[in-house]
Order: sequence, then structure tokens, then C-alpha cells
Amino acid sequence: METSTNSGRRWNEGGDTLLFIGFLSLIAWIPIPLGSNRAWAWSLMEVWAYGLVGIWLIMQAVRPKRLPSALRSARWSLLFLGLWLAYTLLQALPLPAALVSAMNPAAYELYRYALGLDMGESISLSVDRRATLGQFLLAGSYGAIYLLTLLLVTSRARLTLTMTVVMFVGLAEAVYGLFNTLSGTEMIGWMKKEAYLGDVTGTYVNRNHFAGLMEIAIPVAIGLLIAEKNIHHYHPTWGRRLAGVGTALLEARGRLALYIVIMFAALFLSGSRGGSASLIVSVTALL
Repeated sequence: METSTNSGRRWNEGGDTLLFIGFLSLIAWIPIPLGSNRAWAWSLMEVWAYGLVGIWLIMQAVRPKRLPSALRSARWSLLFLGLWLAYTLLQALPLPAALVSAMNPAAYELYRYALGLDMGESISLSVDRRATLGQFLLAGSYGAIYLLTLLLVTSRARLTLTMTVVMFVGLAEAVYGLFNTLSGTEMIGWMKKEAYLGDVTGTYVNRNHFAGLMEIAIPVAIGLLIAEKNIHHYHPTWGRRLAGVGTALLEARGRLALYIVIMFAALFLSGSRGGSASLIVSVTALL
């Protein structure tokens, strides 16, 4: 019995580690295919996110373990998220026409005049059920990623690793975007850019979407910078001071500061005024 229990515990812990790797891989992948702003890309994201949640549920059913405290602390946000998803799904469900007429008279009249429906038939509150269901699945995948964060980022080491992945994703996008724009290449992967020429967009089509990523990655990098130990060294001569600056740039804090500068440059060269203003306000409030 003890051997079986230990084996199950090892299986659960090993599976949890693999799930965490899959979660980090998803975070790193999402921005690459045009910011996952194409049907095939967000469909892959949905399958990926729902698949990870499904595997976690199976593992929890086979070998239950105590839920993370973060999940219990976030119960209200999860409740409101669930209610919002339920409301979105309700729009696409077939309902009696009389009920739709009472809840959404405009939709009912559109159905009645376009399709000649009578009050005895079933219709949906949404006039485009396919689009509504698509948005429900997309919003649900975002909720699944949030849930996975609560379930899998359960230690300081995992939190630091997750933040590091987010930072390097932002840095890679910034370097790629700066190279494309400053070199005049103006490419997104294998495609020629057709919009926002001269603006840094990384692998995104829309510069504002790219700025949104920078708004996430830069504060995360600042958080990692603050978390690093701040050790000051006194250098009596200017030569040693300059050498000290070089040493600092090679240390963790120096590298993080350089990464932040690069991402700030990419953000400002994206030309997204809203993104730049939002980041300045958020960083000011943070500091």
C-alpha cells in the first residue's frame, strides 16, 4: 500500500512538472503566430490551454491533492469570470422565441423578418451564434490560462521562472521588431508588413497589440530587477568606477536594466501613444 501511494505521489508530482513546462511553452508560443490573432492560431491556443486543464483534472481525479492557496484566494475573481462566460454562452443557446422576444426584442424582430419565424420556434439571443460561440471558446481559453497560473505557479521558484519567461518573450519580440524596423526589412516572419510601416510591431500586425505585450513584459522585468539583491561597491578612482559599471552590466541587475531599456525603446518606437502612456502611468504607480 505504501509503495502504491509513493508511486502515485511521484506520478502526480512528475505530471505536475510536465504540465508546468507545457504551461510555460504556451506562454512563450502565444505571441509568435501574429499574436495568435488568426483563427488557426487562437484555435491552437484554445486546444493547448483546455488540454492542460483537462490533464490537470484527470490527475486530480486519480490522485487528489490539496488545492493551492492562490486558487482559494482568487475564488471571487473566478466566480465573476465564470458568470461572464456563462452569460456569453447563454447568448448562443437555443431558447424559446417568446423568451428571446422578451429579453432581446431587436434580435427577435430581426429573426422574424429575415426568416419568417413564429413564436413557437427556438432561436438564440445572438444573431450570429457561430461568432458568439467562437468568442466564448476564446474567452474561456484566456480563463483557462489564468486558472493554470493559479494551479501551477505554486512556489517562488516557479513564479520567478514564469516571470523570466514572460520577460524573455517580450525581449525577443522587442529585439526582433527593432531589427526589422531599423534595418528596413519590415517583415513579420515570412510575410511582408502591409500596415504600420516604420513602427516596431514584433511578430504582431497591430502596433497597439505589440505595445500591450510590452506593457506586460516591462513591469515583470522591473519586478525581477527589484527582487535582485542590491549590492553597492565603492570605487575610489574614475577608472575603477568605469570598470564597476562594466561589471554591473554583466551582473544580473545590469542585464535586467539593459533588457528593460531595449523593451522601452521598442515600445516608444512602436508609435503606440496609448501603450506608452499606459505603461508610464502603471510604472509610476508601481514605483
